[in-house]
Amino acid sequence: MNKIGGVAYFIDKPAFTSDDIIVERFSTEKMIICKGKVGEGDAVVDAVAVLQQHGFHAVVAPSFDEDFASLAEERGITTVTLNKKDLADMFKTFAEKDTEANLIETDEGVEKVKLISGSLSKSYILNLED
Repeated sequence: MNKIGGVAYFIDKPAFTSDDIIVERFSTEKMIICKGKVGEGDAVVDAVAVLQQHGFHAVVAPSFDEDFASLAEERGITTVTLNKKDLADMFKTFAEKDTEANLIETDEGVEKVKLISGSLSKSYILNLED
């Protein structure tokens, strides 16, 4: 089983750019979960560099700018596309809580995002078919 994890940072905006990264907020967060598209209209190299500098391992969103996703993956930042229904549930259930986020690939090859806050835990299965 492979696992990427850390504290989740939720961004409730229609689009996310590197301008949304505020250094003071990111002492422990390692996974960004966004409601909107990531990287659109951004200086892609700068946006990925900022995520790298602050130790982010993964970004979950409904969509990504193609260049952003490609460069992020090259630089070791996993990009995960998740449907808007599951993202809305994540925000409703976890955004206002201290939440740990894990991207997990089981030995059977199932990939999922698992969110944990206290005794509350929920998994969202990823559909990676293009």
